[in-house]
Amino acid sequence: MVYTSFSLASVALSLLALSEASAISTSTASLTGSSTSALPTSTSPTCPEADNNVFIANSGATFLLECSVDYAGGDLKSVNIASNRIADCVNACDATEGCIDISMSGTACYMKKTLGKPTTNKGIRGARKIKDAPVSSSSVSSSTNSSVAVSSSVGVSVSTTKAPTTFSIPTASTAPSTASLPTVDKGTEYINYTNVGGYFLQDLDTTVPSTFDYTANNFGLINQTYESDKKSDGARTQWQRFNKYLKYLNSKAPKHVEYKLLFIGRHGEGYHNAAQTYYGTPAWNCYWSQQTGNSTVSWQDADLTTNGVAQALKANAFWAQEISQQQIQPPESYYVSPLTRCLKTANLTFSGLTLPSSSPFIPTIKELIREGISTHTCDHRSNKTYISNLFPTWKFEKTFTENDEFWNGITEESSSAQDYRSKIALDDIFYNDDASIVSITTHSGETSSLLRVLGHRAFSLVTKQAIRPSFLPTPLAAISLIASATPSTSLALRL
Repeated sequence: MVYTSFSLASVALSLLALSEASAISTSTASLTGSSTSALPTSTSPTCPEADNNVFIANSGATFLLECSVDYAGGDLKSVNIASNRIADCVNACDATEGCIDISMSGTACYMKKTLGKPTTNKGIRGARKIKDAPVSSSSVSSSTNSSVAVSSSVGVSVSTTKAPTTFSIPTASTAPSTASLPTVDKGTEYINYTNVGGYFLQDLDTTVPSTFDYTANNFGLINQTYESDKKSDGARTQWQRFNKYLKYLNSKAPKHVEYKLLFIGRHGEGYHNAAQTYYGTPAWNCYWSQQTGNSTVSWQDADLTTNGVAQALKANAFWAQEISQQQIQPPESYYVSPLTRCLKTANLTFSGLTLPSSSPFIPTIKELIREGISTHTCDHRSNKTYISNLFPTWKFEKTFTENDEFWNGITEESSSAQDYRSKIALDDIFYNDDASIVSITTHSGETSSLLRVLGHRAFSLVTKQAIRPSFLPTPLAAISLIASATPSTSLALRL
């Protein structure tokens, strides 16, 4: 995940939001050892207990264990593992040139050199290489090409049935005017969002989005004193004092105003990002984006690349550091886009962290914070049953449908229509969620839409760069803002 910036904003209905938006660089990156340590590690893995854990092979290469996941095509060879241990199958793969994944059935160890579309198979024990052994930089860089296909823990299972040609998201011609923007509480109140700057670097015009590194700047939090500070707070970290200040703001706010801190994170690099970089934007937009993939990988409901996994692990490691050293208060609620790349990014970013028992990582999958609707197949989500099987403890919002009723491969969503449904999503979160600190894992385009609705300055996210093998790009970005909300009977308020 990539975090882009932070700032303070105000929302008009009894809520105020502090938002951190995240962005992602779609360039290649190697997986660092410190990032890998953020995920659970198994030395003698068994399925399903070790699912989504990492395993370090004898050579030092890192594999992600993916129970019940099998990839189509790419067969390299098979060997018999008399011990019937996943670890021995993984080490055999690691010792075989070109092997990047294993699928184990009984004592048969099937090795793959490329990966196609993932499928769910309860009889399979799988593992995918996500980091080569520590060798020369040239050999490491070659492992992050498009030869590795869609990641597994949230595979791509999309119904081939076309959605109805009637498009339920407003288009440019049907989107309501400002005077008829969505209301809450049966239409009696309207939430107005107003940005309040001065708390995060991302809110400042002098902060350049393309060079900002949230991991080097404490999530962008500006070091300052607050009204809530006391002499005894001198030993507290900046985040401890800010979290105290957030509570102070809410305690002093009028009845109709509430403050929230939003961590808005963009997903890690997906196979659609890698494909766009490989083919070039003109060819991608004109042809390849409408295809489900090529002969090597699939990008329908695109999954994370090896680089995308590394970016999410970097975010996980940084969160762990902030919780341990800065004693930052983690999110109290989590929301995630239903597209695979966001589901996996959220899972890798927040799993394994030391979280309060009162606020565990159990996200709500929310349809309206998905990427802008386009004809691109990467934005066609998987069905509800498949997502539920992959993350059975996660929650769906009540209106979530089995199949994707928004994407039809024909109709595209205008910016005004996207902002309209982004406001519906934010209004629902602000009006119905009592949490003061909220995480939203979404996309670059949807992040821009959310920031427009919140009244935050534009904070462009770098989605692709020319990468040297030695360059590790920042995966996510963070945007912070404080927003205040007040109820109003006027429907003419502008965002």
